[in-house]
This record gives sequence, C-alpha cells and structure tokens, in this order.
Amino acid sequence: MQRYIVQNIRLPFEAPKDVVFAQAKRRLLKFFSEKDIIKTEIAKRSVDARRKNDIKFVWSVYAEVSSKRTVDAVRLAADGVVLAKDPSLDVRTGSEILTDRPLVVGFGPCGMFASLILARNGYRPTVIERGGDIYERSQAVDTFMKTGKLDAESNIQFGAGGAGTFSDGKLVTRINDEKCAVVIEEMHRHGASDDILFLSKPHVGTDSLKKIVSSIHDEITSLGGEIHYNTKFEGFICRDGKVAGVRTSRGDIACGAVILAIGHSARDTFEVFEKSGLSLAPKAFSVGVRIEHLQEDIDAALYGDNAGDERLPKGEYALSHRCDGGRGVYTFCMCPGGEVVAAA
Repeated sequence: MQRYIVQNIRLPFEAPKDVVFAQAKRRLLKFFSEKDIIKTEIAKRSVDARRKNDIKFVWSVYAEVSSKRTVDAVRLAADGVVLAKDPSLDVRTGSEILTDRPLVVGFGPCGMFASLILARNGYRPTVIERGGDIYERSQAVDTFMKTGKLDAESNIQFGAGGAGTFSDGKLVTRINDEKCAVVIEEMHRHGASDDILFLSKPHVGTDSLKKIVSSIHDEITSLGGEIHYNTKFEGFICRDGKVAGVRTSRGDIACGAVILAIGHSARDTFEVFEKSGLSLAPKAFSVGVRIEHLQEDIDAALYGDNAGDERLPKGEYALSHRCDGGRGVYTFCMCPGGEVVAAA
C-alpha cells in the first residue's frame, strides 16, 4: 500500500468536495486502475484570491493506492502526484538505566508532547506545572478579565496547555517539516475538528483546546504518568555532577532526567538557572506591535464582491520586507474576532 498526494487541484471556491475527489481520481487513473485506488481524503486547502472575480480553492488530496505496477516518480510528479512522507516519530530509547522516572517541567505544548511520548514508551513521566489545571486556570483567567485581579502563577501565560490555550490555539509555523503533521494529527485524535487536518492555517479554538488538553492529561495519567499542578520549579538537586532531582514549591522530587519545557515567560525560572551557574545563551527574538482592522474591510479588500460569502474563510494577509543590513519586518498571525489581552 502506497500513500500519495495529488497536489494543486484548483477549483472555484463554490465547487463541492466530490468534484475535488473526482479531479484527483482523474489524475490517478492515468497511472493506476480504478480498483487500485482504495481511499481518498482531503490533505490541504488554501485560498487563491489574486483575482477577486475568480477566487479559487487550491486542494491537495491523499490517496491510498494498492498496486504492484511500478510508476516512474518523474511521470507522477509531472501530473502533480507525489509520494506522501511518513510523519511518524522515530523514537529511540537510550541504553542507560534511569535511577528514577523522568521529570518534565511545564505543561505547555512542549511539555505535553514530551510527556505524551514518554508515557507511550513506558517511562511514566512526572510533570510539574506552576499554574492550575484547566478548570482552575479558566476560573483564574475569568476573574482577571472581570476584575483585573491577577493570579501570578495561574493565568493567561501559566497553567495547563501553556499560553496557547487562551490564544485560539493557532497551529501555524514557518518551518517546513513533515513532523508538524504529528502535532496536527494528535490534536485531532484528542478532539479537534476535522478541518485542522487540511486547512493551510489551522487553529483549534480556545473552547476546544481546553477539552483537548484535558484529554492529553488523561492519556498521560492512564499510562502511569503523574501531573502535579500548582507546583513551581525552584532549583536542581545534583549528586556526583548529575541532576538527581528538583526542588519545587511543594517539596523535592527525585528524577532520572529533566526536560525543561518552560516557555518564554517564566523569567524567574531563568533567573534560577543563572544563579545555578548554568550557561545561558541569548536567542534573537522579534518585537511586535498589534494592528487592528475591521474584518469587513479585510474581506472586501481580499474578496471584492464575494466578501461575506460564508463558504470563504475570514480574510487574512501576510506582508514581509527585509531591509538593508539584514533586519526584516513581517506580519506574524491574524486573529479574526480576537481580543487584546493584557498578558505580561
């Protein structure tokens, strides 16, 4: 069984999905028989609105093909058909015996996936997170939005799911790595809607993310992992030049290895590292400003007379420019219908 992607199927945005599949099948039948094509499903959809009077959706379609015939890859590619890459993780276990369970500091995106992979491979990780679980955190954020009273440990930045839980869960990156599909598929497996599997700029949505984070929590604990909320990292415990445990706001925890998944906002934790004598290297970062537009103006500029058609996604744009000397400016992401939130 081979999995292919039929790329660049350009159709009017009004065209139904059965027309998309028919176009994909027409290309595949140049190389395979009808019975060889076992299954087709949408891989990706983006919008081409360069001509406002002729807006297209550009589709890619996955096709599972069972055939003994050998087809030249160059001929396939000429018709926009390529082999799909395997997005699965190549997890390799080490040879050294751990003295204790591995410990993950932070339960944002990095911490969640690190813990999930460890749990599925039998390591029963211990996780500490300075903020609260989804229920506690939601209450703290709601209180902050209504009254301005801030919980310094459980808020829009800290707590189950990390900062992304309250920023609509955008799954957009500028890197081009097939492993990104692992994140998308895992989110879908834990309850995200089907459209994140094929939209060019997928987002999960805060309401759904809360349920997904809880589901990932439940899988980790069902496999023997432990997640301790409201537990702040306060330092390392070292023996014979190796980390043997960590100090936390709720007592010491022994561990055989530590994964630091603390995000970018835990300034006090970085201070702990510096005082511990660790070597810290600065990383370049971007400074941003927020620009607000009326959504109807963006839609009108992008879609013309088709603005407001419910079959079209909310209008977005991207701009970038590199100045002399190497510095650049660029738009990062758009949040249709979003709120400006005091988060620092």
